[in-house]
Amino acid sequence: MNSLRSDLDNARQHPFVSQQTMNQVNKVFDLLCNELSENKGIHTKRISNDEIKESISSIFENNVGQPYSREDLENLIVDGEERYKQKIPPGFKDGIKSGDSDVFTEKCRKYGDLIVWNQVIDKSIEAKKGIVLVTDDKKEDWWEKFKGKTIGPRPELVKEFKDRAENTFHMYQADRFLELARENLNEQVSDEIVEEIREVRRRDKIAYKKMKEMEFIKRRKLKVHHLMDELEQVRHQMMSYEKEMSMLQEKRHMLENERNSLREHRNHMLHDGDREVDIDRLMQHYESVSEDYAQIKQHLDHSKSKYNEMSRHMMSLEQELAHSMKVIEQENAADS
Repeated sequence: MNSLRSDLDNARQHPFVSQQTMNQVNKVFDLLCNELSENKGIHTKRISNDEIKESISSIFENNVGQPYSREDLENLIVDGEERYKQKIPPGFKDGIKSGDSDVFTEKCRKYGDLIVWNQVIDKSIEAKKGIVLVTDDKKEDWWEKFKGKTIGPRPELVKEFKDRAENTFHMYQADRFLELARENLNEQVSDEIVEEIREVRRRDKIAYKKMKEMEFIKRRKLKVHHLMDELEQVRHQMMSYEKEMSMLQEKRHMLENERNSLREHRNHMLHDGDREVDIDRLMQHYESVSEDYAQIKQHLDHSKSKYNEMSRHMMSLEQELAHSMKVIEQENAADS
C-alpha cells in the first residue's frame, strides 16, 4: 500500500493527480494501513492463543473414542479391499481413491468410512446401547435412495449393525436430526439454525458440482492437448512416408527404365543374331533388376497404404479436436 501511495505521489509519473485528490487518497491509505496492522496483530496473536480453537476443543473433550492400533487398521484395510470389490457399504464409493501411497495414513484415507463404521459398532458393543449416527455424507454407500429421494440408511448397514452389535441403529443428516431432537427431546432448536445447516449443504452441493465440472473441463483440455500431440506425431509420420514414397518412386522409375533398356537390348540382339554377347548373363541381370523392381513396388504399395491409413486417422483426429474445442468454448461461454 505504501509503495502504491508513493507511486501515485510521484508527479513525474502521474502529472494529472492533483494535490487535493492526493490528500483524500492519503487519508484512505492511512485508514486502510492502520486497519490491516490491527488485524495482523489479532491474527498473529491467535497463533498462540486461539479462543475459537479452544472453544471447539472443549466440545470434543472426553467425547472422542480411542484410535485403532496400526495392526487393527491393517486388518481393516485387507477386509476393506474385499468389501469394496463386492460393493458392500459403507465406503465402496471411495474405492476409486488411490491407496498405493507408502505413507500409512494416506493409505487409510481410502478406507476412512469403513474405519468410522467399525468404530461406531464397537462403541455400541462397549456401551450396550443403540446408536444414532449423524452424518452429512451424502454418498449412496451410506444412504438408500429412491427416485432421487433419501429414504434412510442402507439396509445392509442396519442388518450388519444388528448382527454384530445386537442393538438398534438410526442415521440422520444434521438438519433432520435437529428437527427430531426438537420434536422428541424438547430441545431448543431454532428454525434459523436448521435453515443455516441446509444452506451450508446447498452451498456444498453447488461447490461439489462446480468442482466436478472443473475437473471435467480439465480432463477435456487435457484430452485436447493429447489430441494435438497425437495429430502432430501423425503429421510427422506422414511427412516421413511422403519422403519415403518420393524416394521409392524415383528408384522404381530408375529400375523400370533399366529393365526396359535391358529388354530392348535383348530383343535387338535376338533380332540381329549377335552371338558375341552372353544372352544368359544378360537375362540374369534382367531378372535381378526385375526382382528389385518388384520389391520396390511392394514397399511403395505398403507405404501408400500406411500413408492413406494415417491420412484417414488424421482427418478423424482433426474432427475430434474441432468438436472438443467447440465444446470447451461453449462451456466457457456458459460459465461466463
